[in-house]
Amino acid sequence: MKAYILTVLLSCFFCQLYPYEVKKVTVLSDRVTPRHGPFGVYQSIMSGLRMLEIPFNCNPQDPQVGDMVVVLSGVDNLRRAIDWKRNGRINGLLGGPNIMNRPNQFNYLLASKEVDVCLVPSQWIKVAYEEDAPALKGRVQSWSAGVDINYWSPGAMNRDCVLVYWKTEGIELCKKIEELLRKFGYKPVRITYNSYDMSTYKSVLNKSKFAVFISRSESQGIALAEAWSMNVPTLAFDPGQLTYLGRSYSPVSSCPYLTEDTGKAWKYLQELEMLIQNFDSYAAQFDSRRWVLNHMSYEESTRALLAIIGSVC
Repeated sequence: MKAYILTVLLSCFFCQLYPYEVKKVTVLSDRVTPRHGPFGVYQSIMSGLRMLEIPFNCNPQDPQVGDMVVVLSGVDNLRRAIDWKRNGRINGLLGGPNIMNRPNQFNYLLASKEVDVCLVPSQWIKVAYEEDAPALKGRVQSWSAGVDINYWSPGAMNRDCVLVYWKTEGIELCKKIEELLRKFGYKPVRITYNSYDMSTYKSVLNKSKFAVFISRSESQGIALAEAWSMNVPTLAFDPGQLTYLGRSYSPVSSCPYLTEDTGKAWKYLQELEMLIQNFDSYAAQFDSRRWVLNHMSYEESTRALLAIIGSVC
């Protein structure tokens, strides 16, 4: 949290030093599919740059390239931008956060000296990247995409349900969580990762008093932020253990941007049971939508990105 606040403060500082209104940012991205993480990142940057009236283009032909290039995804896009940097056609190059799963892939292309900053979605990913590719130390910065605070805005519906967001772990854990909710008088409504659309998710959030998230890890957790923007606090399963692509990760988080304003984390069902049983006694401490407005809107996310760009220019 302290690191995020520092980034926002740096944003204000660099916006005074660098006249972004006369600069041009070029974004390179592979095609993205709605409801997947890379789409949320792409949409956040496109929308934020427009809102802040920053000159930019996306996937242009070579002569239209700006001074600063941000490669969101695509190994070929990164190779192309590295060539531009080597040839002196661009001044700065940011790579990430959706180019590759690990920075040691593709012969450590992401750690090339031409990449000024490697963008990652959160602090635990930063640690993992620097461990996988020591040459990146000092060049990795965590940055979070924003969410559409106008779309993800709470309505006036009665909140008589609890959302159960099931992404990982066996169905038995999911059923036990739903049983716990019923035990204490709550009506669980299950949403399964990769099997829903935005309107369905928003409708369930509008009816939910809180949400229980079941995920072993999240690089950022955009779905969490969408719930928070709807003023729905989250009780997030956070076991702190992950093995992926032959690597054991530590530290690891399923809710890297969770705060006291947005929810609580739990590891064991006994912990969750206590949280569910006593929810009304601590619910007043949450102010999740205000937190998103201050930290994770499209505009705030883009200001943080501009601070990183300003540090490179």
